[in-house]
Amino acid sequence: YGKDSFGPVHRNYIDKYADSLHLVQRQYQSHAHNQFLMVAFEIGIPGLLFLLIAFIIPIIASLKNLYAYPRSYDPIWDIIFLATFVGELLYGQAGEMTLDLRSDVAVILWTFWGIFSVYRNNETYSEQGVIRLG
Repeated sequence: YGKDSFGPVHRNYIDKYADSLHLVQRQYQSHAHNQFLMVAFEIGIPGLLFLLIAFIIPIIASLKNLYAYPRSYDPIWDIIFLATFVGELLYGQAGEMTLDLRSDVAVILWTFWGIFSVYRNNETYSEQGVIRLG
């Protein structure tokens, strides 16, 4: 439907079907209260798939890196990446729109995506199975 079109579409459906559904109140919503449903509504299923892939890549890479490094390696960044992206997947289900409405959290998320994308560029453990992203 396009960016910022959820509110008008929702209002139209409520007005059209409220009587047949016997709704007592007509509450209009401006967003879907679920980040992933909202992305699917605004840019479609392909856009949702790209967003989910963007979350899943750091999760898988962090899990693989946690198990691929020698015991002397300090895994703090992989733990941070894992917690950040799993947490965001859960947070997006709760109704907050990190990429749109919560600009304070979005800055943190984009920062971690940026750090993740360059963190392993000069890694010396590649022969041991660590994922190289650069």
